[in-house]
Amino acid sequence: MDFWRFTSVIPDHLVEIQGHFDNTIFFLSLLVAALSAYSALIVLERVWASTNKRMQETWLWFGAIVLGSGVWAMHFTGMLAFMIPVRMSYDPLVTFISVLPAIAASYLALRILALRLFQFWWIQLGSLILAVGIGSMHYIGMEAMKMDALMVYDPTLVVVSIILAHILALIALYTRILVQTNEGSHSGWRIISAIIMGSAISSMHYTAMEAASYYVVEGTLVDHSMMPHSSLTIALAIILIVVVFVGITMIGSILERRLQIAEEAASERIAREHTLIETLADGLIVIDQDSVIETFNSAAATIFQYNKADIIGSQINKLIPKISYQLLLEDAQKLNQEIIGKTTEFEGITSQNKPVPLEVTISEMKIGSNPIFNMVLRDTTERHLLEDQLRHAQKLESIGQLAAGIAHEINTPVQYVSDNISFIRKVFTGILNVLENSKIVMETQTDETLEDLKKAIKKAKLPFVTSEIPKALDQSIDGLERIATIVRAMKSFSHSSGDQMKETDIKEAIETTVTVARSEWKYVADVTCDFEDNLPLVYCLRDEFNQVVLNILVNAAHAIEDAINANQRDKGEIKLSVKKEDNCIAVTIADNGNGIPKEIQDKIFDPFFTTKEIGKGTGQGLSIAYNVIVEKHNGSIHVASEEGKGTTFKIKLPLTDNNET
Repeated sequence: MDFWRFTSVIPDHLVEIQGHFDNTIFFLSLLVAALSAYSALIVLERVWASTNKRMQETWLWFGAIVLGSGVWAMHFTGMLAFMIPVRMSYDPLVTFISVLPAIAASYLALRILALRLFQFWWIQLGSLILAVGIGSMHYIGMEAMKMDALMVYDPTLVVVSIILAHILALIALYTRILVQTNEGSHSGWRIISAIIMGSAISSMHYTAMEAASYYVVEGTLVDHSMMPHSSLTIALAIILIVVVFVGITMIGSILERRLQIAEEAASERIAREHTLIETLADGLIVIDQDSVIETFNSAAATIFQYNKADIIGSQINKLIPKISYQLLLEDAQKLNQEIIGKTTEFEGITSQNKPVPLEVTISEMKIGSNPIFNMVLRDTTERHLLEDQLRHAQKLESIGQLAAGIAHEINTPVQYVSDNISFIRKVFTGILNVLENSKIVMETQTDETLEDLKKAIKKAKLPFVTSEIPKALDQSIDGLERIATIVRAMKSFSHSSGDQMKETDIKEAIETTVTVARSEWKYVADVTCDFEDNLPLVYCLRDEFNQVVLNILVNAAHAIEDAINANQRDKGEIKLSVKKEDNCIAVTIADNGNGIPKEIQDKIFDPFFTTKEIGKGTGQGLSIAYNVIVEKHNGSIHVASEEGKGTTFKIKLPLTDNNET
């Protein structure tokens, strides 16, 4: 067979020359192959560990270059180990070209492993590619040799070299798969796999070297002194370069692994924070220095009925008209902040342009040169409904508690109206008798009829009747007016404002409440009312204000009753006064009951706090009073109390320009 460097007949004028291998450089070549394989395996681990596609591709090409260059370096070092007694040099271009198949084959083999294509045929393909790449690199590299000798290949050994490379590459790849599936012995398997892969590279090279024979023309000077003496130096330089490559690979792997861990930790933290924000039960909004919404979580989207994508980037006043960055910044710069760090009621606007009551807590975040603000908000629609139901329930409770007293208040005038009517009906019988006798006298004018008339007049007791009937009628009219007053007061007290602020006559409202509560205080206290003249009408929720006054008035009556029972003293006194102070109406309710102990004065407005016995109080009265006056009317309610002397509540309702007019 005569093809390329395969020939079966050697011309007679050619004689074969023999070369030998330098043992030191030979072992260095094996080390170069193993180190290159080790670097490639480190790179493969980084590809497996990385989740970044771009980084995976970068590591694959780096690994291909490291492994391909290592294969070439092993080949070149192996060539330096081969000593032949003729002059020899290398073609730079062909030498450079020889490294390309090794890099390409390394890339394809590493990609198969990187994709975890561990099925039998994929591994066979990867091993074959690697073997062909190494073989191509070797035989192209051999063509770079320039010498005064003919190089001839043994076809059998050439085939054997490729098959051997394939088998050893197959073993190396399967060993690498074991590394991937046995993390407990990671480093040991990596070293074993690197040694096997390095052996595959070296075995193919030296088998292929055995396939080559060298012939020179008979009579050519053969001198071992012509063999290069710098081979060891060059080989050491090559291995040093390979060691540097391995070091760079290991350092790069460590740095990239730590960077990946940091990135994964950061990504996990970001994901956790995002999940936390998205799963908050309350809405969360973050605005920047331009009042633009940066963060808008799912709860906020539910409250305002917007898609997050539609609202992010919008102005905050689209959702909460009364909030702006400038307003929050000015408040943040105040010594006594009114909004920042406080829970404040605002009105929001939904995507359907419907108002929604909000409870908003705003915090300042100093990030960079300009602070930004985050808002935690809650839809209080349901809470307001429950509060309204609670207030209504308390009103019904109050009416229920007052019902017996009111019934007694009505029953008393009804009783004497009934008695007076019975009296009038009784005496009217005698009067009718007198009238009938008078008619007879007028018709007959006899002594007998006249005598009967006198008897009838005497029996009817007309002087007594004529004096008592007007009194009875006056009492009845007074009783009916009393009943009408109580009924009007009950009607006025129980009338709902419908959550609408209306102009209210505070004097009439308080007088109505005092009337309704009369049964609670009339036996234990005298109530006096002092109203300043020309009080302006006040915009308020009349029914809820009435409830506040009732709660405090009933508490005052109970406190006086307790004092009377404890001290066996006479009736107490409750004083109500209303006057205009600055730009508000001040309502003062003072009693001389037992007073409130100092240690619990800070708790009296807490929900369900009460010192009364079971069945006499629920602890909601003053809590509702605080909510109505402070939160609904933007007013104030304060208490001053001294134990054993009494308590004074002072309520202030703000006046608006409409009030003044």
